[in-house]
Amino acid sequence: MIGATPFLKALCRYARLAAVPAVYVLFICPSIQVYGQTLSPQDANRPALTLQTPEPNRPCPFTGQITGDDVLVRSGPGTDYYQCGKLFRGDRVEVIREQGGWSQIVPPPSSFSWIHMQYLSISREDQTQGLVTGDQVPVYAGSELVAPIHSTTRQAVLRRGDKVRLLGEERDGYLKIACPPGAALWVSSRYVSPITGGQVTTQQALPQQPAEQPTPDTYRLDEFNRLMEQFKAETAKPLAQQDFAAMKKSLTSIAEDKKAVKASIYAKLLLERIANCEAAKQAQLDLERQDKALAEAMARIDKARQEQLRLTPDVTRFCVVGRLERSNLYSGDAAVKRYRVLDQDGRVLCYAQPTGPVAEQDLDGFIGQKVGLVGTVKPNPASGTALAEFTEIVKLP
Repeated sequence: MIGATPFLKALCRYARLAAVPAVYVLFICPSIQVYGQTLSPQDANRPALTLQTPEPNRPCPFTGQITGDDVLVRSGPGTDYYQCGKLFRGDRVEVIREQGGWSQIVPPPSSFSWIHMQYLSISREDQTQGLVTGDQVPVYAGSELVAPIHSTTRQAVLRRGDKVRLLGEERDGYLKIACPPGAALWVSSRYVSPITGGQVTTQQALPQQPAEQPTPDTYRLDEFNRLMEQFKAETAKPLAQQDFAAMKKSLTSIAEDKKAVKASIYAKLLLERIANCEAAKQAQLDLERQDKALAEAMARIDKARQEQLRLTPDVTRFCVVGRLERSNLYSGDAAVKRYRVLDQDGRVLCYAQPTGPVAEQDLDGFIGQKVGLVGTVKPNPASGTALAEFTEIVKLP
């Protein structure tokens, strides 16, 4: 069988130089097998074949060397995965396994990952160290060309208590960290060659990266961590008892410090959380004030209703209601006083005469007032009207 790759290259080179159509090349060699596919003259009219690099039959893991320039490192095994960096001729890589023409490698020293900052607590003793505070926290392959929110290739899942190394940059709520153990990236296998003729290496540890030098905002990060602990303690209190005034002043100072790079970012994010807490507290206080005002209004209404009921007598027990005035009509006994009861238009409704104990009372205070008389009404032939004999008189509003 003729070797496909070099033979085809030679034929194609000849065809280009001699201006020979590609179909003639197939007639020269009517049956050529290319990576398991047989080409024939009939294939000249078919769409061009995409020649895939064969998957190397190499034992893994092994230490490899990059044989090309500007070799793209990707988040997954294929060109559909986003770019995570570049490697150059002579660079060494640790190949973990190979799949479909792609080599899975230990992330190079320049690689990084993304983790959401809400699942991370910064160490007080070393601000370059973080502690995972959530369960099953995903870590994503990082790229300088892709925003964290769009970096969707998951590299690892961390557990509560796992430690990570911070690389000092935050974007859109995500923190840049060194690739954790178990993380991997991919390069095309065609650009990876074993260093010692396929010698297998068993070392898969992550390459050591130079320790990050302390930044000028180290002391500010320590101050921020103390404020974060205060924030947690404050939010554990009931809303009405929460007070962030002193904390906000300190955080604002950190946020405005141009030298405090990481601490400034964290302080701004915490100030936003405090603003949300204060908004919730204010909403609760407003609701409580509204409830109190409503309860007070209902109490006033009920009190006024009770007072109105108290002041409004039961008129059904009165034999007559009207304005009381003196009368010059007397009965046969001159000592007996009589009164007139007038309606609202001043017309006489009837005459009235007190009987019993009320006859001994001074009724001058009722003159000209609206009153209700308790008693009986009977005809009075002498006056041609009715006479109300009352035993009780009540002043009405």
